[in-house]
Amino acid sequence: MSLTQKLRELNWKRNFASKRLKLRIEFLFFSLIRLMLPRKIKEYDLSKVKKILIIRNDRIGDMVVTTSLIRNLAKSGYSVYVVSTKSALDIVKFNPYVKGTIIYDNSTFLNWIKSIVRVRKESFDAAVEIKFIRCFDMKNMIFSSYVKTPILIGFNKSSIKSFNLSIPHYLHNSHVTVQLKQVLEALNVKYDDMHYEIPVSENIKTNVNSFFKTTADNKKKVAVLNPFGSTVARLLSNKQVNIICNLLSAKYKTIIIGEENRIKQLNLPDGVSVFNSSSILDVVPLIELSDLVVSVDTSIVHIATCFNKNTIALYADSDPNQPAADKKSVYHHEFSIFKLTLEDSFYNKDYLKTHSPKIMLPITHCIWAPNNKNAKQLLFDDDNMSKVDNQIFETKIAQALETIN
Repeated sequence: MSLTQKLRELNWKRNFASKRLKLRIEFLFFSLIRLMLPRKIKEYDLSKVKKILIIRNDRIGDMVVTTSLIRNLAKSGYSVYVVSTKSALDIVKFNPYVKGTIIYDNSTFLNWIKSIVRVRKESFDAAVEIKFIRCFDMKNMIFSSYVKTPILIGFNKSSIKSFNLSIPHYLHNSHVTVQLKQVLEALNVKYDDMHYEIPVSENIKTNVNSFFKTTADNKKKVAVLNPFGSTVARLLSNKQVNIICNLLSAKYKTIIIGEENRIKQLNLPDGVSVFNSSSILDVVPLIELSDLVVSVDTSIVHIATCFNKNTIALYADSDPNQPAADKKSVYHHEFSIFKLTLEDSFYNKDYLKTHSPKIMLPITHCIWAPNNKNAKQLLFDDDNMSKVDNQIFETKIAQALETIN
């Protein structure tokens, strides 16, 4: 090993050691905050629950899959309320199973405090805090602790005394709907096939139908392409977008969706149309009318699942529990496990005293799989979609297209 490589590895070791120390100090501080949170009594009666709050403070895609939980609760007689970010609440804006919504905003400390004040204007018989991937969110935990309810339900929260019903969940490769079923089972609710649904207004449908009629080619099927994800790692390059458009061109009229400023940066081939939308709901009927959806791992994949659409879902993902052999990857994996262990101990130490679940990093492409019999999930062994080899990318897309009727 060269001197340069030895120095580089020593630097990595020092950086990761520093991160571990900082993390330990942070969790000592968090532990003090935990002591100050309101406590719930251990005794509770789930049979008396009628009005329930779903705490779903994250992204649009999370809300799409949560519609299955909402429907099953409502059909079992519960009055269901939902708190989430403004963009995610659009998904349930016209949902007949939702009695009311509350906006959660943690963009600033003041907005976060206002969110707590808003939610405390209502009282609930029970509240369920849902986090599909085990991730540490102190603001969300504090917010949940101050909801006015005698019963607060969450996953792996045995050490947070604001929660009096903690559901253990350590399956690192199970689909998100498995967790949703655990909530329903805890409430003794029988559930259906857990399909997703997004009702929209007639006005939205009319506008999309008008666009569709003027854009669609009677000689071709229609493909909706979404090249943008919620993180930079999920964005397709301009070259990759063109590869897909060219592969689709023989049989499909391609319509690009996504943020307008990002679409403007693309050099699109002739014949490709752009659908400008002001809300995620505008996209829903467009996907329903399409014959094929091609999308990176994001909410669009789950919206396509609502209609069991032919889908090619692109996931830049590998198993985080099997790191590459290089030292930096090994150090990063060890730090990730260390961080996850600290978080589990903080949230769920009481449970861990008597149980020994295997600590594994969540596998995103398993948890957020399309859940659609007509979907082709393509996995690329890279942590950034735009860095995938173009030849490999094109080959996989072409092969997937050949299997779609």
